[in-house]
Amino acid sequence: MLVSFNNLNELKIENYRTPAIQELGAHVWKILPSGVESEGPDGRTYYVRFRNSPWDLSGPYVKECVGIRRCVRRLTHAEHTSSLSPSLHSSSDGYV
Repeated sequence: MLVSFNNLNELKIENYRTPAIQELGAHVWKILPSGVESEGPDGRTYYVRFRNSPWDLSGPYVKECVGIRRCVRRLTHAEHTSSLSPSLHSSSDGYV
């Protein structure tokens, strides 16, 4: 999963899994008081556009922006780790 912060209000999530989007929606979207303007998939990319400009570090949402970045970082790390775990621990493919 690759996450990028675009413009001043867009989150772009590539190669995502549905549970990851659900986790982000349940926790991260609610951090910003102005809320989500639009969201949805486009192929293997998921876009979220927030109201106002939450990535503007000179604006009123600096604390929220930092919180969202931390949550996204934790989730992408967990997603990466969990996607590797089954193949590393499974002996069904002939590897130990």
